[in-house]
Amino acid sequence: MRSVFRNATFRRLFVGRLITNAGDSLYYVAAMWLVYNLGGSAFYTGLAGFLTLTPQTLQFLTGPFVDRWDLRRLLVGTQVLQGVCVLIIPLAAMTGILSVTVVLVVMPVVAMMNQFVYPAQNAALPRIVNEEELVDANSAFSFAYQGVDTAFISLGGVLVALFGAVSLYIIDSVTFAMTALIFATTQIPSTHTKNQTDDDHATSTRTDYVEKLRAGIEYLRGTILVLMLGASVIINFIIGAMMAVLPAFAALRGGSETYGILLLP
Repeated sequence: MRSVFRNATFRRLFVGRLITNAGDSLYYVAAMWLVYNLGGSAFYTGLAGFLTLTPQTLQFLTGPFVDRWDLRRLLVGTQVLQGVCVLIIPLAAMTGILSVTVVLVVMPVVAMMNQFVYPAQNAALPRIVNEEELVDANSAFSFAYQGVDTAFISLGGVLVALFGAVSLYIIDSVTFAMTALIFATTQIPSTHTKNQTDDDHATSTRTDYVEKLRAGIEYLRGTILVLMLGASVIINFIIGAMMAVLPAFAALRGGSETYGILLLP
């Protein structure tokens, strides 16, 4: 495990992964509480959960693009765009036009852009580490995703209680700016051939997109991965439902302070 962290490019991606996931966790907690606070009903938090999780079901459509696009540009671009979208909420609050509709519009846009971020980070690993280090690199990325997610969801609940949900949007925009800078200074080898121009590359991407998508579906069909995917959908549905009703439950038991306590591990 230590050897992979001697790789400067991997260290940059790993730190970017940590910051990105920390920001995403804070954002999700803040968004769910803000939706309930503005809408006053568990219906809106349920709708927010649906709008956030639905783009995840479309991630299989983004995979072929991620494999072909310039990863550094993709990572930087998604961070910048997400940061801009997140800042809409504090700006709306400052100008007095913040509403549950504004938050609900922003949530699926941010979620959709996230469907490119994590696959792009994972796709970069085989390009920057040796084959024998790939397992350690994936393990480190999994820890960065799962461990940080749990910790910062809990922290997000506390921060919502102390400073309010809108403040977390500002913090999240800062994390996007930080990761954009980190990814902008990270050199990720391209899969372009020496004689392949950008126009040729773009044409190739469009041409073989459907073929790659069809091949991926054919590969999954009839394998145990389909059952695993079904189980994952059920688990995510249960977790999503729990997170959707949690703000309403917390409001009945005390408010944002209770919401923060309930999110503690």
